Amino acid sequence: MNQLKNKKAVEPVIATVLLIVIVIVAVALIVAFVIPMIRESMDKAKACGPGNQVELEYAKQNLSSRTITVRISRGSSDFTLEGIILQMTNSTTAKIHRQATNISAYEADVITFSWPGAADSVGIAPVIKLVGKDKPIECDIQGAIPVEQVS
Repeated sequence: MNQLKNKKAVEPVIATVLLIVIVIVAVALIVAFVIPMIRESMDKAKACGPGNQVELEYAKQNLSSRTITVRISRGSSDFTLEGIILQMTNSTTAKIHRQATNISAYEADVITFSWPGAADSVGIAPVIKLVGKDKPIECDIQGAIPVEQVS
């Protein structure tokens, strides 16, 4: 019993300082990791929002020449379109084709590219560069349209 009375506990001041240090470290970790992740999500939401979309008007595939032709249009002038990502799908696979493009605001373009296999549908995702940002943002694939087979 006497031995327990002789042992000293951590001083309340030291305990308070330790708690403050733990809180400061936790806040620093949140600032270092969580805030950049939130900022990146907000940038993507801004870049890929409703006004900054590109649209597939049609998709045609010529199996004899092994090409796919798509017509792409865009609306808003509030963003720089760095390129597009096209996703071709058939009953078993989905494959990606990347294409640089410089379609201006409120214009359309027809793009033809080689494609070895058959495609049932094509989806599109814009690659957008926001003002003041170095890295372009890849949006998610938007609604796919069916591919018309032509000869």
